[in-house]
Amino acid sequence: WLIDNIQVTNTIITSIDPTFNEIVVHSETGDVTLASPVDVTTALTLTKGDVITTATNYLNTGSASITGGGNTSHVQGTLKRTLASNTAADFPVGNGALLKKVIITPSDATSRVWTITQANLAGVDQTVSGVLDHVSPTNYWDISPSSAAANTLMQLTWGTNPGIDDADLSNIVLAHY
Repeated sequence: WLIDNIQVTNTIITSIDPTFNEIVVHSETGDVTLASPVDVTTALTLTKGDVITTATNYLNTGSASITGGGNTSHVQGTLKRTLASNTAADFPVGNGALLKKVIITPSDATSRVWTITQANLAGVDQTVSGVLDHVSPTNYWDISPSSAAANTLMQLTWGTNPGIDDADLSNIVLAHY
């Protein structure tokens, strides 16, 4: 399935639980919005245009390869990916204007489905206590493995104005609450 500037104008995928071998997103005229969950079995290539998803209508790449991804082409919303090794894997998520990629490096080869949502708004709960004294008012990532994944390395990226007012980035604490 190829999305290019000839075939797409604000495409909405509405098939019931479609599965594709390969998806290439390259659109000069718009983004792709999923109206149901979509599975990709072999490869996802992101070159131009975003894939807009929700927690219900997510993109599941399973163990497919993902290439490309940048400020002009990424997943806005929820992306699922299966990791079964301790090799770093990119999750090209963002807010429609900026890639806010997550890189996950599991500590073992246990097969897990990772669900990642990047939202360009404040987290649901802004209450802080203990060692936390601020929560970003502009964005958050919701990262969930299908089973516990001790000692997993997570790398987050953000663009301009992330809501961080501390010049010393070593003071940033990654927290889940």
